[in-house]
Amino acid sequence: MLLSNSSYGIHQVLPVNVKFLIEGMEETGSNGLDAMILAQRDTFLSDVDYIIISDCGWLSRRPALTYGTRGNCYFFAEVVDLLAHRWRYPTVSIHGITGAFSDPGTKTVIPAKVTAKFSIRQVPDMDPATVTHYLHSVFAKRKSPNKLKVTMVIGAKPWLADTQHPLYEAGKAAIKRGKKAISTYKGPGPDD
Repeated sequence: MLLSNSSYGIHQVLPVNVKFLIEGMEETGSNGLDAMILAQRDTFLSDVDYIIISDCGWLSRRPALTYGTRGNCYFFAEVVDLLAHRWRYPTVSIHGITGAFSDPGTKTVIPAKVTAKFSIRQVPDMDPATVTHYLHSVFAKRKSPNKLKVTMVIGAKPWLADTQHPLYEAGKAAIKRGKKAISTYKGPGPDD
C-alpha cells in the first residue's frame, strides 16, 4: 500500500496490507457490525490482525488516535396517565417536542434548539409562577452551558371552594327539591 500525504511531505510504501471497512451506523450503535465481523473472519477478514476504529475528529492538524468511544443509548418513553393520584397531586402532561427528530425510528443528530410543550395540572395552593422558577433552579444545578428559556403561555391558578359554604348548601337544597340526590361533589378532574 502506498501512503501519500502531500501536506506532511509523506510518500512511502507501507509494508502492510490495509483493508477498509466503512460502516456508517456508529451514531445508532453499529447494529450488526460485531456479527458481520465474526461472519467474515474466515473470508474477507481472514488475514486481518487488527481492527482500528477511526471515529473522531482531530483537535488540530496533527493526527489523533482513537482510544475509546462514548456509548449511546436511545430511548422511547411512553407515559400513560392512569389518573392514579385522583387529582390530589400535580400532574405533568407532555404535548409535543419540536426541533428534534420526531419521525419513526432513531436519529442521534443533536439539534441547536428543542422546544417542549407541556402542561401541569395544578392542585390547590399551588402557584403557577413557582413552576418557572423551579425549572430554572433545577436546570441551574446541572451547570449546563446550554440556555433554558421557559415561557408560561397559560397561568390559570387552581381553585377549590368550601363545600360547606351557604351557597353550596342552597344548591344542595335546590337539587333535593327537584327530587334528585347529590351523589358527590365534582372537583377538578380530567374534564376541566
